[in-house]
Amino acid sequence: MRHSIRLILLLAFGFTLFAFVSHAEVQIVEKTLRIPTYPVEPADKTPRFYDGRTYQGAQGRIYPYPISDTLNTQIVDQDYQAVYLENEYIQICVLPEIGGRIFSALDKTNNSDFFY
Repeated sequence: MRHSIRLILLLAFGFTLFAFVSHAEVQIVEKTLRIPTYPVEPADKTPRFYDGRTYQGAQGRIYPYPISDTLNTQIVDQDYQAVYLENEYIQICVLPEIGGRIFSALDKTNNSDFFY
């Protein structure tokens, strides 16, 4: 959670700095965004002692942590908190609940998405 707050603050600082340089108004807006999501299945109750990986001699010693590596096959609409940072040129959507990841970035001058 601290990492996502740092990312949002860094992006907000960048937008503020950009606003001072270009004299553009910067807005930060929080909205709820509904995204179709595959939920993660519950973790395995018996932790693995060793996961035999066969590539490049990697070892998977993960005990005592349980593994949640299976997704459900049913799509569920889930609400996420989205933070929109925008000025007259770009609009960036960040999702703090999934680690501060950038969800979308829109170039408002030609209405094209530049983040894939």
